[in-house]
Amino acid sequence: MRSSLQTKAARVVLPDDLMLGEGGLGLVAVSGGLDSTCLANLLACEAKAKGFTLVLAHAQHGIRPEDAETEHAQVEAMATQLGLELRVGLLKIDDSLRRRVGLEAAARAA
Repeated sequence: MRSSLQTKAARVVLPDDLMLGEGGLGLVAVSGGLDSTCLANLLACEAKAKGFTLVLAHAQHGIRPEDAETEHAQVEAMATQLGLELRVGLLKIDDSLRRRVGLEAAARAA
């Protein structure tokens, strides 16, 4: 059951042209941080309400190796709690691109 906050957030964050209908497939990238965790939870509610399949994606990029295991565990627990498939990928950030455009831009490109 959706709360009034979920309903309001869905109206603002998820316009109709972004949402999939029954039988569709959606993918949301989840870092384990607050923003992507909230978005994934909101999308999971919408997926159940509207009948589309949602998959979580988590990238292990090596930027913060000391946090990678914890972040992965958090995302994996969330996927289990929400009953969603989780896909995990390893990204290699190009060093020359990193020097030219900065770490965050190079990570996004990867």
